[in-house]
Amino acid sequence: MTENIINRQPQGIPTGGQFAPTAHAEPEVALAAPAPERPAETQRKHRGHDFYPPAEQMAS
Repeated sequence: MTENIINRQPQGIPTGGQFAPTAHAEPEVALAAPAPERPAETQRKHRGHDFYPPAEQMAS
């Protein structure tokens, strides 16, 4: 067995990546919540009625 240990992390770069113990915020990035979408009703013809309730009822 060899005693040569290779450091795979370049010098000067913090370790951790996506699993780093500290948060790496990007304040200039803002994500908007996506609007809830309903999947297409492909079986409505067979079912004979709407699967989803009206939008007003879904909002409450």
